[in-house]
Amino acid sequence: MTTSCEELKEIWKAEGREIQRKTQALGVDLNTEIDTLSVDPRDILNKTTQGPATKRQLLQTTAWFYDPLGLFSPVSAIAKILFQGTWCGGMQ
Repeated sequence: MTTSCEELKEIWKAEGREIQRKTQALGVDLNTEIDTLSVDPRDILNKTTQGPATKRQLLQTTAWFYDPLGLFSPVSAIAKILFQGTWCGGMQ
């Protein structure tokens, strides 16, 4: 179980439940102690180095994590521009 609410953590501790500090939410790492979201760039690189570079692989990499708030837009915009360039350039 995990939460960032201190009151709920105290209740769970009193009940003897295990509290997780880190978890994943919609493909993004969530640290409940400091209440932050993060993406490990090594995870993205590991996905891109498998097999030959194709348009399909580029699209899968850009769609890998869910970003409903647009927090990672500066990074994902670059990948989307690269993907658009492959289509406009007629690359296979």
